[in-house]
Amino acid sequence: MQQVHGQPRGHGDHRPQRRCRGAQAPASLRAQSSRLNTRIGDGYAGWPECAPLDAIVVTAAAPAVPQPLPDPLRRAGRMAMPVCTGPGDEDLPLIRKGADGQVTRKRGLPLRFVPLSYEPR
Repeated sequence: MQQVHGQPRGHGDHRPQRRCRGAQAPASLRAQSSRLNTRIGDGYAGWPECAPLDAIVVTAAAPAVPQPLPDPLRRAGRMAMPVCTGPGDEDLPLIRKGADGQVTRKRGLPLRFVPLSYEPR
């Protein structure tokens, strides 16, 4: 893998300690690897300007995988993202982009994450 990209994101004004941790994450992660790029912001639409990506890890849950998120994956790329499966229930499926560009989803582990924030443009 050439580079790793991440998008740390705070939770808003009602949880300032979390927002501070999100702001500190890029420097902390970069200290571990010179190949790491980070961005703080709305991750709903993915990070198309960094495509193609080998892998994407989303650390916030959504009712479904937003269509734009797997788009920057290279062929044979993979993505993990928590998805709501019912009230209070989530699953961590493995999403793969095949050699033909087709996106498939394999059921994963049950778990719980924070909700995915979305800022309409």
